[in-house]
Amino acid sequence: MAIIGGRAFFGTTSEFLIALIVLWTVAMFFWRAAQIGNALYASPSLPVFCHLPISDANIFKIQSRLFVRVSLWSALDFSLLYWALIAKSGMGYQALFAGIGFGIVHWLFVVASALVLFAYALNRFVPALGWLLSAATVCFAIFGEKQLHLTHWLAATADWIPPVGWILRGIGVVPNSGVVGDFLPALIGATTLCLAPLAYRKIQQNYSLAYETLEPQPVESSSEEKEFAQKATDHIQSREFLQPFNWSTAGFVERLVTRVLTSREKTIAEFLIGGIPNWTKLLRNFVVIWMAILLGILLFAGQLRSSNGWLIYAALFLAWILFTNLIGSWSGFAGSSGFGLQSPIVAHYPISFREFATVMLKVNFVRFLLYVPVIVAMSLLAGMIIGKFSIVVSLLTTYGLKFLFIFLCAQPVMIIAPMSPSTNDTQKLRFAMMAVIAILLLLGSGAGFFFAKDWKWIFLSGFLSAGISIGGLLFYARRFNRSRFDLVPLAKNEATPQ
Repeated sequence: MAIIGGRAFFGTTSEFLIALIVLWTVAMFFWRAAQIGNALYASPSLPVFCHLPISDANIFKIQSRLFVRVSLWSALDFSLLYWALIAKSGMGYQALFAGIGFGIVHWLFVVASALVLFAYALNRFVPALGWLLSAATVCFAIFGEKQLHLTHWLAATADWIPPVGWILRGIGVVPNSGVVGDFLPALIGATTLCLAPLAYRKIQQNYSLAYETLEPQPVESSSEEKEFAQKATDHIQSREFLQPFNWSTAGFVERLVTRVLTSREKTIAEFLIGGIPNWTKLLRNFVVIWMAILLGILLFAGQLRSSNGWLIYAALFLAWILFTNLIGSWSGFAGSSGFGLQSPIVAHYPISFREFATVMLKVNFVRFLLYVPVIVAMSLLAGMIIGKFSIVVSLLTTYGLKFLFIFLCAQPVMIIAPMSPSTNDTQKLRFAMMAVIAILLLLGSGAGFFFAKDWKWIFLSGFLSAGISIGGLLFYARRFNRSRFDLVPLAKNEATPQ
């Protein structure tokens, strides 16, 4: 939000602001639809309702109000964007009040569209599209102003995105385009508002928390239910569920990982990932994302040939996806199911810091090496599609090895990242300040290594990056082993003095 709001007031054209509003609106449609699902079915406060005499209708009412409160941030986002857009027309302080008014109207349409998406769309794709479009909007806000063809195309689609087309005509930024042209945005907006109550009613009628009731149900079991119960009993008595995970029959990524793990490390890895690894599936998903990007490049090849700037934020976006892919698969550091603050699952088992750090390093290293050929091959294909093959080859040879080194240096930090939220380490003032300084030094040395031309500075910044990353892991391990912080993310006023 800070990037979107800040970008709106510095060196932007009206057309760029309209394109930014359009892209951020579509991203918020999917993002808020995903938040509806999280509020109704995945909120941390839901388990407590299982122990209270409360109906599903009342739970739905409570959680829907929670969603509305969270979604109010969209009113602030679009108020800033409309304020900046109106201010460019020469209006004085009245632009602020007009921006707030249009921002609130826009928020209502975002909530309405999110309800329609959640009720009638394929919900399994909604969260992923929300993340992708949000990341694309941030990249566009930073690097997209020079992409004139993309900016013009996005601004031209404003009439199809409610309520952007109607609001732009109300502001006077877009000239009237006849009865048919002016009627289209109003029709799309009215349709959205008419579908929203129907979608809300459908979600409300189908909502059920699906927790087990303690009241006996005097219903006779059918033959199918008895057969299912017998199979469940046989499965429990056979104790097959206690058998360890069969790595030899898993995906090819899992089979490659087992070559570098000992028997105990396999058990620890199985524990840290919560049962069945999905590393092969994540690699396939990464390839699918690349294929979607290649399809977009193929569709807009003519516009992309005229500029090289989009290559930068495309690389940053893929690096972010790669980072989250590698860092987000260790569920052993998640808290136990329950209400309130919970210790991580790993805190209840005799596994040392050195053991799970070694497992994570080995697994992440093997997985990263498998991602590298995919990135190189897809980058070369993208270069061939847009006719910039020589430029892509030059970028890969110039910065490819540097990127590889920086990502390898980041491996120790990627061990601390999933672990830190389950502790109260950042609530120790001295440690938090040291961590901030170390992160800033790591970012600075990494940027110096990436962009430096002199070999002396490249060597110095690379050595500093590796030293900070490895030293940070060793220092964190030392504090972890000496119990300098708790394995519970305590609130600030609950923290005990050292």
